[in-house]
Amino acid sequence: MGRQFLQGFPPSWMLAASKVPVRLEAFESLKKELFESIERGDRLFVATGQAGSGKTTATMMAILDYASDNPDVPIYEMSRDVVSTTKAFSLLNRLHGERCIVFAGDLFVYGDGFSDSLLSIKSGGVTVVSSSRTGEWNEHLSRYLGEFARPALFQRFVRRDYDPLIDRLVEYVPAPRFRKMTRLQQHAELAKSKSQLLIALREATDSENFDDIITNEFEKLPDADTRRLLLIVGVSTLARIGVSADVAREAYYKLKPTRTFDKALEALDGIVSYTESRRLIARHDLYVRHIFDEVANFDDIRDAIRELLRTYIKYNMPVVKHVHRQDAQLFRFILNHTFVSEITQRNGRHEDGSVIYSDFETDFQLDGHYWLQYGLYLAAQGNLTEAIAMMQRSISAYSGNPYAVHALADLQLRSARQRAQYDAVTRDLIDIAVKTLSVMDSQQSLKIDQYPIVTLSLGHVGALVKHSQSDLAKKVAKDYYERVKFLSRNVYSSMLDRAEEKLFRYITLGDWGDSQSAAKSKSGRQAKHRR
Repeated sequence: MGRQFLQGFPPSWMLAASKVPVRLEAFESLKKELFESIERGDRLFVATGQAGSGKTTATMMAILDYASDNPDVPIYEMSRDVVSTTKAFSLLNRLHGERCIVFAGDLFVYGDGFSDSLLSIKSGGVTVVSSSRTGEWNEHLSRYLGEFARPALFQRFVRRDYDPLIDRLVEYVPAPRFRKMTRLQQHAELAKSKSQLLIALREATDSENFDDIITNEFEKLPDADTRRLLLIVGVSTLARIGVSADVAREAYYKLKPTRTFDKALEALDGIVSYTESRRLIARHDLYVRHIFDEVANFDDIRDAIRELLRTYIKYNMPVVKHVHRQDAQLFRFILNHTFVSEITQRNGRHEDGSVIYSDFETDFQLDGHYWLQYGLYLAAQGNLTEAIAMMQRSISAYSGNPYAVHALADLQLRSARQRAQYDAVTRDLIDIAVKTLSVMDSQQSLKIDQYPIVTLSLGHVGALVKHSQSDLAKKVAKDYYERVKFLSRNVYSSMLDRAEEKLFRYITLGDWGDSQSAAKSKSGRQAKHRR
């Protein structure tokens, strides 16, 4: 158990309760913040940190310490395959009149709707304890959950952690080369990782660097069939929820392998394992990310994605309403335009990403999420005309989807900016988008990934600046600035901060930040200086 953990597999409660994990320097601070959060009666506590930093293990260890000090406080773990988190919390509210704790693992797994579940918790009752990657919290999850939690940052390990980490590695992991080193040399091995714990543990016990270790493991798999199965499981690992064996088997056999599914899975022992929900998942998504970015053939990755998507064709539309919650999340992840863009760009095949979507235009034609992600992918390629058409199809398939309505307005402003002239068509595009986003901004209960006022202010002012409508641009920029400034006083958001700074710079300096407006601003300042 200790060896698997130190080589990258996720922790268990038995592991967290053992002497295997090191109580890193950052642990006591995390533990203190957790205890204070529970005492305040917070609905949510979130430990944030880098992927592979040890934040989840540390959080579990802190919960066990709390349990030791407070044996009368009930502690639960939220299963990843729970059907309704809201109903689960409702049950706990009825069962326990006062405090109880729920460990929810990786916050990413529960998605945007988790805020509604947290609202169902009685004040001072259930405290949900979870973890999140810092970037995901700052750029996405805080938009929905920031009102419930003050994130506790779990820092990277430091030099004072080296000796206990070395002691664990020597005790649990067979690594002759590392064992024969002097303590000073062992310190140097850990230092190479730049304090990223998972990478440090892996590199310290092998003679290769982290990337080479993964590359060799993948290339030494017995055949192409086994590698294809790892890619299928790998997609679900990047989604951080795994894939059921039945779905993996169905996708695998669509690739017409010669090796049976069970034999291929057996060959992946030590790389792929089952979660507590009996879903297949690879060792860690850092491993899979390197395989997808640097090692695997793009055509094989594309085929794995396609065949996983084909397993959803048999369901009624929209797919997410007719499958299990985890399968719905996997479907959303596979179609996500950011995921497809990252995979295709890093393989130098960005133009081929649209093929993944175009294969399913008929099968998923009534699924609004499919058209939304298809449109966002085309927009990222710069194909705004086609992207707008896809967004309109998304709204036709699911008219109540605010994500698609917002995205369409954003694309209209971008399209208006790209037009050569400030003519009637350009003005119509701007007017329609401004009305849409203004209405969305006025709906205080609406929560989507983006702030409508940020899209509105940057898109509207940007389009006016591009078409040399300076007087109008300055006027609306001042109005938008006040609205953004008001919001940023009450909500922490890097999106709001960036918009506020950009609008303020334009209002005071006339600099919108693109090359054209920056050049005009610079020449204006030079002329003023000469005068």
